[in-house]
Amino acid sequence: MNTAYHSASHKGAVTDSDASAYIDEKQRQLAELGYEGSGLEGEALIWIEGPEHFYDIVLGLAPIRPKRLDLFDNRFGIRIPYQGSLLDSIEEFRLELPHLGDCDVIVRGGGFAPAAVFSASMFVPPPVVNGTWLLIRHPDFTLTFRKEGVNFETSDTFGGGLKILDAWATLIRALSYLAGNNARISIEMKASDASLLSLPVELPLNGPYLDQLPAMTKFLDGWQRLLEVVGMRSIEPFAFEAIWDANAAAMAVDMLLSPNPVASLEFDALDGVMAASSVEAIYFNSCSFGGSSISFCVQVTLKSTGADGGCYRSSAFKPLDVRAAVANIEEYGMEEAHRLGLTIVINPSNLTFVDANRDLRDEKVQSS
Repeated sequence: MNTAYHSASHKGAVTDSDASAYIDEKQRQLAELGYEGSGLEGEALIWIEGPEHFYDIVLGLAPIRPKRLDLFDNRFGIRIPYQGSLLDSIEEFRLELPHLGDCDVIVRGGGFAPAAVFSASMFVPPPVVNGTWLLIRHPDFTLTFRKEGVNFETSDTFGGGLKILDAWATLIRALSYLAGNNARISIEMKASDASLLSLPVELPLNGPYLDQLPAMTKFLDGWQRLLEVVGMRSIEPFAFEAIWDANAAAMAVDMLLSPNPVASLEFDALDGVMAASSVEAIYFNSCSFGGSSISFCVQVTLKSTGADGGCYRSSAFKPLDVRAAVANIEEYGMEEAHRLGLTIVINPSNLTFVDANRDLRDEKVQSS
């Protein structure tokens, strides 16, 4: 009898893809099993300087700088000292709070002054933090909302950081409002365009330059306006200190835009001018600030201040022209004088500039 042997048919034979999936699953188990709810754990020894420092750490505003940091690899409940280099380059870290959403922070002053608007993020602090129920962060400041009011605190904004003109103008405008008596802060949710809250600022603003903030705002907003007239944008970042060194640009803003300018021109005598109670002249110059340069000219009304009619002081400025900086400022000024029929020309090369804010600058150095 012939006997035939046949292999039994097998349904669902193992394929290459099945083997690969099996290997992947085993590798996942080797990598993850035992780490449920745990993993790397650490014990840090930190120095707390006081209650406010503790609150700043818990709010994520101040970094944690461990005096000692011990790490453990916790698997299946067994803690083994960690020997890797994962955190070797980390000297500090911060706590991260739950993110509530993004918002616009709008700071308004009195009257019809333009608002200062910032894009920021909202966070929910833990209930143990000194009654703080909402935290809003912006790169330049933080807002903490407590039962006694809202607290506005700038970051290390004036310590050498660079910002473009629009960022400096917006921030200093907001600080100027907050230093006054009529500031109001509104918070609007970005997702719904709905106003979350609006409230007056009752806690006083402390810090340097409080008395100079309105003048800074006037200059920065005015310089932006002049650039808009010319059709230019300032996009070159600069340090806060550059604002103090912008006398020429501040003088141009004052002459061209201010109804009651602080800048003035004084002369002991005017060559070729007969004694008169009032004469008209043209003044022209170029100036730069924040990476942008302009040329301008103004008509100057000069009034006699001396008994003999020989001394003159400016009493009014009438803006005539502003444009992107010209190559030859004297040629530009003479052309404008000829076009307007003005025979008295004040050439900037013949002027000596006196800084009326010298005492203010000395104060600035002491405060910084």
